[in-house]
Amino acid sequence: MVDHDGPAGKAGLQPHDVIIRLNGQNVTGTESLRKMIHDSGVGTGVSLTVLRGGRQITVNAQLAYRGEVEKEAVARMVAADPPATADAPVVDEFGEGDPADAVAPDPASRSRRFLAQVLHMTPFTGLILEAMEPQLAGYFGAPVGVGLLVETVAPNSPAATAGLRAGDVILKADSIDVKSNGTWVRELHETRGRGIVLVVLRDKQQQRMLLIPELKKHSKLVWPMVAGALPLLA
Repeated sequence: MVDHDGPAGKAGLQPHDVIIRLNGQNVTGTESLRKMIHDSGVGTGVSLTVLRGGRQITVNAQLAYRGEVEKEAVARMVAADPPATADAPVVDEFGEGDPADAVAPDPASRSRRFLAQVLHMTPFTGLILEAMEPQLAGYFGAPVGVGLLVETVAPNSPAATAGLRAGDVILKADSIDVKSNGTWVRELHETRGRGIVLVVLRDKQQQRMLLIPELKKHSKLVWPMVAGALPLLA
C-alpha cells in the first residue's frame, strides 16, 4: 500500500511498484530499504528506481518525519469536519479496550473522536481488512466493487478460529455483499452475539465460514498507528 499523505504517495509511487534501487544502491529486501532510508535522514531527497508494468522508471521523493505527516493529515481532517456516517473510511485495528482510550486530547481530537466512534462497541473479530482497487480485485479473482481483503488475522481470535487467513477475500456476510468497511461494520453491529456466515474467496475458490465475533472485546483505534521520529518514505 501507499500512504497518499506521505512522501511516497506525493512522489507518485503506486501499489505493486517494485523498488529495486535507492540512490543507485540495490534494494535486497525490506530491511535493506529501511536501513537506507534511516541512513539518509529526514529532509533528504532520494531517487528511487522502480519497476512498473515491466519497465523501469525513476521517482524522486523527500523523506519526512512520520509525526509531521500525520499532523498535516489530521489538520486537513479537522478542516473538512466529516460527518459521522457508517460508510466513512475506518481504521480497523484488532485489540482490547475502548477505542476512546487511544484518543489524545489535542486540537485534532474532534476528528479522532469521529474515527473512534465508528469503531466504538464494534465486536472483536481479530481482522484487519483492506479495501481493494480494481487491479487488486482482479488479481484475487473478486468482482470489482465487492470484497475486502484480509490483511492480518490475530492469533487465537474469532477470525482465526473460523479458519480465515491473510490473503482471503470476504465477499459476503450473511448474504450481504461486503462492498466497504461501512458494510462490514454494520453487519458486525447487527450480530448481537450470533455467528455470521461468510462467503470467502481463497485461491479463487469460494467457501463458507462461520465467524462468531466476541462481544467482550472490541475493535480498537490506535492513533497514531505508528509514532516516532524515524524518516518516513511510505
